Amino acid sequence: MPEGNASNVDLSVPSANLWVCVTGTCDGPGEGHLLVIERAFNVQTSDSDGDTVPDGLGAYEFSVEYDRTVIQSVNPCDIVFSPGGAGQARGNIQQVSSSTGCPQNPPPINGTCSFSAILENVIHFGCVTIGLTPPGPTGSFDLAYLNLIPVDLANTLKPADGNGIVTVIKDNGCELADVFGHPVSGSVGGGLLPICGDLAVTVRMLEGDVSVDCRVDLIDEQAIAFRYGATFGSTLYSSFFDLEPPQGDLDIDIKDLQKVFGRDGSTCQLPLPPQPPGPPPQPFG
Repeated sequence: MPEGNASNVDLSVPSANLWVCVTGTCDGPGEGHLLVIERAFNVQTSDSDGDTVPDGLGAYEFSVEYDRTVIQSVNPCDIVFSPGGAGQARGNIQQVSSSTGCPQNPPPINGTCSFSAILENVIHFGCVTIGLTPPGPTGSFDLAYLNLIPVDLANTLKPADGNGIVTVIKDNGCELADVFGHPVSGSVGGGLLPICGDLAVTVRMLEGDVSVDCRVDLIDEQAIAFRYGATFGSTLYSSFFDLEPPQGDLDIDIKDLQKVFGRDGSTCQLPLPPQPPGPPPQPFG
């Protein structure tokens, strides 16, 4: 479940934009980084110890694959057993990593995520808890989160129409177990969840945003107007400002200026015209 508003995400696919933003505040959803929540839905367990209370979630594991040529870091964190999480009563879990943005827990009391591993292009989450009481959570709740950071794409993208690279954040091997280690209800194939969803992420620039700060304003208009009339080979020419047609035509003319001036007031949170996230390509991996 990616962070963002209706202009930034499409949960029906699901897909989301990760906006390249390198100047300014970059503090809107998806601007410079994208928070993604790994969420469990309708978790049900049995009552193996006969106390009339469902045993609840005691452990989980899954792997997240990503393309490191597009996403440089995913900054994984546990949520469900952390303070404030749905399973916090079972004890504080040590974080998967100490990446920026992870809440800093006290030392683990009765659980650990030490079975987690951060590998090249793959993050493996593995968390267990100790003991039978109190019961773990059931129902729908957040498990973990990822904070996606794009690689430097300044030499790959430019703020022209249709720019963007679509990549897949792919979940594999999703398993949930109750406090006794039994697979949760509805598991298949020895314990796998029947659905282990992926997320299509479009890493892109806001069209017309030559200052790459997630807004089109006077700064962008001055920057491209300064280069008006420049052609390939001149000191003022840069393909980054050669926006129309999108592949460039080796000059910066009135079409390129209008591409920016016509989008005055556009932001990553409300792009003008809309820039919906792209559909998923073949899953990565």
